[in-house]
Amino acid sequence: MIHKKTFTLAQINTTMKNKLLLFFTMLILIAGAGNAQIRNIYNFSTLDNPAGSLTPSGNLFYGMANQGGDSGRNEGYIFSVNKNGTGFKQIWNFYDSGTTTAFHANGSGPQGSLILNGNKLYGMTERGGANHYGLVFSINTDGSGYKDLWDFADTGNYAGNVNGYSPWGSLLLIRNRLYGMTNGNLGGGGIASAGNIFSIDTNGGGYKDMLDFSNTLNGAYPYGSLILLGGKLFGTTYGNYVCECGGREESGAYGYGNVFSIDTNGKNYKDVYVFAGPNGSQPYSNVTVSQNGKRIFGTTYSGGTSNDYGVVFAVDTDGGNYKVLVNFDDTNGAWNLGNLTLNGNTLYGMTPNGGSYIQYNGSGFGNIYSIDTNGSNFKTVFNFNLSNGANSNVGSTLIYNNDSLYGMTPNGGFDADGVIFACALPTVTTGIQNSASANGDVAVYPNPTSGQFTIKSVVSGQWSVKVYNVMGQEVYSQFNISNSTFNVDMGTQASGVYMYRILSLDGNAIGEGKIIVQK
Repeated sequence: MIHKKTFTLAQINTTMKNKLLLFFTMLILIAGAGNAQIRNIYNFSTLDNPAGSLTPSGNLFYGMANQGGDSGRNEGYIFSVNKNGTGFKQIWNFYDSGTTTAFHANGSGPQGSLILNGNKLYGMTERGGANHYGLVFSINTDGSGYKDLWDFADTGNYAGNVNGYSPWGSLLLIRNRLYGMTNGNLGGGGIASAGNIFSIDTNGGGYKDMLDFSNTLNGAYPYGSLILLGGKLFGTTYGNYVCECGGREESGAYGYGNVFSIDTNGKNYKDVYVFAGPNGSQPYSNVTVSQNGKRIFGTTYSGGTSNDYGVVFAVDTDGGNYKVLVNFDDTNGAWNLGNLTLNGNTLYGMTPNGGSYIQYNGSGFGNIYSIDTNGSNFKTVFNFNLSNGANSNVGSTLIYNNDSLYGMTPNGGFDADGVIFACALPTVTTGIQNSASANGDVAVYPNPTSGQFTIKSVVSGQWSVKVYNVMGQEVYSQFNISNSTFNVDMGTQASGVYMYRILSLDGNAIGEGKIIVQK
């Protein structure tokens, strides 16, 4: 953060050059650690579209892909992979089993994440099953013993599917009972066709429709998962839903979704917090519990005060002390679809868009970020740039393990069809250097670069940019820039580490950092 110092060409004297030389020497020493911050441990192919999150088990991860699979049916599959990326194996392919039903009797299009209990995995598919409305399944970790525990279906009591339609999110296991939610995103599920909360025994018996969402009364269209806290279940609903007819359903008092709680027996439903737009809107995520169990955290897809890019929020479990921890503004991420991971007092998350690497639609490929639970110290941990991943998915959650974050993206990587990545948490801030002043923010991208990079500034008035090599010598300058976005061409410079400074018209430094040229 630079606020007070001013720099002019005359001030780049011998003393300053020596300071710059020392600064760049330190950067070079840590450059290797910065470049190794993230690595792809597996690249998906053939439009597999990994769904949800990884499920750790010893040295293995289990996960699901929403599409693809060796069966050739493109219905998705369950996989296992070593944490170092070796030994990738499809242990189950979803496909039409050849029964007399018109659809896919063993499931199609898995959503959410697997949960592990002993040597058995539990999960859900959005489609397929005996009625093509989705199902709950179990399978052994070696791929044997697949069992269809429950097929969602229209019972005939209502035009919608009373016992659920199109499950999303992940299951929650409490003793020998599974809890989950259906989204109804195809226009069904529950009495009001807005989704429901259900429970079922792990053997497939005792299905119970615990609550039917009903738009303005208690929420609608949940995409996240349930968590257990203090004997109660907590979750979120997305809210607004645009159907094929162009109509619009509402959820909560304002139609922007909510956080709710309910007893495990289906009683005492409560709106914990109802979103209103400027404070967040349309959560896709689960909520995450603080270490003392008194506060919950989450994200919203839209809303907030920065052009509707969503927020990270915190609220007490009784609904009090709601606080927006960060407003996403595209440069720091946009349209959060995933869940937060808590480690100590730090929250980690991913955004599917925004960040510093711009894609064809004008927004970025998303990022990994961190923020303290009190709302301070927001940091961009890493910006996805397509080659290392892109566009995190609904329900994506980072897995914290040995000072690294593991996760998946549905796009990017070698075949642009998604990756499993490992991101070592840095001890020194690397990558894009963002600086801020009272006049505005500055973003520089891409970084590293082949020689051309873009500076995005919201400083008022004209500004200038200067670039120095490791000896403190100025190698590039441009004055009287009035546009908010400016392209720098350093194509004639050799590969290496450089330092940029961005100055306002009166000589005040509004941003500085390093830029790495790699050819």
